[in-house]
Amino acid sequence: MEMNKELTETINQETREVYHQQHVRMVNNKITMERLRNMGKEEFFQLEKGYFVGKKYWTLVVEVP
Repeated sequence: MEMNKELTETINQETREVYHQQHVRMVNNKITMERLRNMGKEEFFQLEKGYFVGKKYWTLVVEVP
């Protein structure tokens, strides 16, 4: 059992490192960052302007059509 725990921790750490490297590359890429920023706009979801004003994240997850 202990060996499985060590293996799981190793895999988790390696996975975190891969995702961290990926996120660093994304942050340093202007095109990617612009695309991600645009995904948070009403136009991306075809919603009326101001739809996100005053909303909290969970409300958006549940309500966005």
